[in-house]
Amino acid sequence: MLVDYASSDSDKEEIYVPKLPTIFQPKSPNDNPSEHQGRVRSQPFREGVYYTHVHLSIPLDYKFKKLLEEIYNDFKGKYNNIHPLFNPDEDIDDDDEYFYISLSRPLGLRNFQIKPFNKAIESITNNHKAITVSFSDIDVLFNDNKTRAFIVLPIVAGYQDLNKLLRDIDNGPVRENKQEPYYDPAVLHTSIAWMLTTEEGFSEDDLRETTRAFTEKYTRKLRLLGAFESTKVNVKVSKQVYTHALSN
Repeated sequence: MLVDYASSDSDKEEIYVPKLPTIFQPKSPNDNPSEHQGRVRSQPFREGVYYTHVHLSIPLDYKFKKLLEEIYNDFKGKYNNIHPLFNPDEDIDDDDEYFYISLSRPLGLRNFQIKPFNKAIESITNNHKAITVSFSDIDVLFNDNKTRAFIVLPIVAGYQDLNKLLRDIDNGPVRENKQEPYYDPAVLHTSIAWMLTTEEGFSEDDLRETTRAFTEKYTRKLRLLGAFESTKVNVKVSKQVYTHALSN
């Protein structure tokens, strides 16, 4: 790089300023969809913004995971481009694996907002008891720009308690930090798989019809799983996870 400096007699002197070595140059995330299974960011990358997500965390037990594998394999038999949102074919090791129920959209927080946001979430969870949820159906949801379809299990038991927790989060730290609230009406759910809608041959009607057929097949099995208790809410900020216990 050449930099011009004006001298006292109006002459210019050219000084060579070397480029920083690559290791010291700031790295921007790679947003090329081809390197992320075709996925597109729900929010564009912005320097200094930490992408944040709030969710309820529930341990995934052996019976539930085996049923998820069964449901996923049925979809996989028809849709080769489907991707699981859990780890199929891996044994569960104690409490190392969880399923999640979203309590926010993707949020974008600045560094100075992260600590107050977590303090507000902690204050809310201190006023909510552990939540018990159950499932009985399978459904399809889409992201905002409809580039991805998600196979989901909507919440049955526990919906009212979860919805109250969600609204407290929306009306508190989400609104205070000028973030977009959750969908209204809220379809509270856990996602088990996703697929691109932009690939040739994708049909929303076909996917919905397949999902209705699999709902009939699996409703009884899902109900027989019983209920699952969650005692914590997680706030994931980039790769950092903050855990807040629900009151007992």
